[in-house]
Amino acid sequence: MSFSRIPRRLVHHRCCLTTHSNSPPTVDSALETISQRNPSLNAFVTSRVPAELAETAVADGPLKGWPVGIKANIATVSNSDTDVTSCGSHALQSYKSPFQATVVDALERAGAVVMGKTNMDEFGMGSKNTYSIYGPARNPHTSEPQDKDPCQIYDRSPGGSSGGSAAAVASNMCRAALGSDTGGSVRLPAAWCGIVGFKPSYGRISRYGLVPYGSSLDTVGIMARSVQDVQQVFQAVSRPDTRDMTCMTELLRSRINMGSQSRPWAARLLSQNDMEAEKPLAGIRIGIPRECW
Repeated sequence: MSFSRIPRRLVHHRCCLTTHSNSPPTVDSALETISQRNPSLNAFVTSRVPAELAETAVADGPLKGWPVGIKANIATVSNSDTDVTSCGSHALQSYKSPFQATVVDALERAGAVVMGKTNMDEFGMGSKNTYSIYGPARNPHTSEPQDKDPCQIYDRSPGGSSGGSAAAVASNMCRAALGSDTGGSVRLPAAWCGIVGFKPSYGRISRYGLVPYGSSLDTVGIMARSVQDVQQVFQAVSRPDTRDMTCMTELLRSRINMGSQSRPWAARLLSQNDMEAEKPLAGIRIGIPRECW
């Protein structure tokens, strides 16, 4: 379908959902959005209640006050009885992890506030977020007639397997969310929901606390509504971790960064100041494949 044939109301609705001109969600606004829209979208499968969030100490860091979602295959620890790491499966529907993933610890040290766990295909094995014990997650890019059942209105898939995280970000239930990517499970739902999805190089983010699917390919990925938000989250969580033997050491990271200095275009992309410049990609040649198969 050509762009000109897409119904104008859907184009307008998508622009409203993915606009970056509005203020980013706060914890309070995220809680309100979750209560209003999650029953229809089924993006969060567990969410923390206001009383619990009020007792949570928020660190003073670069992500202070950011509401974030965590995919249901990434271990979290809280006092809530509903905070389970289920992977969207009956097999783990009551599993409470005794430890927390390194990446979640890093988010909380940076000041982020975990809002809850997001929906996913069972054990990450799917690309539409259809096969989950919680039922399918739904894509928020749909108009909302008032005279129909919301669960029938939202009949589009958000992609998978990190569909809950993508739908939550696209509908402003959180400012950023974590997913996992083995063969496209962050990039696909991000594309389907019209947000930014980033799969970092293998070893950049610790996998400690991520329930494995394919250990030689699994990566923790980041979703947000802007490249800048993704970059801030990545800078907060991309750290060495001795508990994950595949996580890059500080020495290896230093060698990679030094190597980038011999490539001016790479050094420019790695620079925070240049990323905020008006034309950060000026002079960089980008290839677009005509056929991918």
